[in-house]
Amino acid sequence: MAIAVLAAYGTYVTCFVLGVCWSWPQFVETNEPDKVRRSLFGLWVLLTLEEWLLYILGVVSLWSLIILLFCNVWGHLDAFLRFPIVHDLDSFFALKQLFLLLFKIGGYLLGFKMLRQNLAWAVLVLLLNVCTLPIIWLTALPIGDVTSYHQKHDVKDQDLALRLWRVVLAPTDRSAA
Repeated sequence: MAIAVLAAYGTYVTCFVLGVCWSWPQFVETNEPDKVRRSLFGLWVLLTLEEWLLYILGVVSLWSLIILLFCNVWGHLDAFLRFPIVHDLDSFFALKQLFLLLFKIGGYLLGFKMLRQNLAWAVLVLLLNVCTLPIIWLTALPIGDVTSYHQKHDVKDQDLALRLWRVVLAPTDRSAA
């Protein structure tokens, strides 16, 4: 069991260094924001499917899966729909993202079955499923590139929950969404 855990951590560190730290920044620099956004969506789908798999395999409880999916949709998906817009750290968006990350950590820690027996696996799942995607998204943002803040792009800087609320309440907004 210890060898499997060490091998999994080694694989994670290798993939993180080669993928997130080396290949991803180069990909972001050489591609248009639309292609980067599509890649973020693809990673979001993979993460969501992997979390469903954790539930199917009995690693996390159903209520934990509901929390994880809620955080994935209102957190990651909302951030990726708004990409490449950069928000201030004191904005509602940034506070919401931080809250949802903490909520997701709580969902994992309280919903992980047999946490004490599988603590090393739980920490690896937290690193992979809670930390990695936000790091990928943050490194893709044009932070510090002041000229890109005011560039015209086709994204709407509006909260996903607000968009859905307006679609449900106002039939005229359905076509705009």
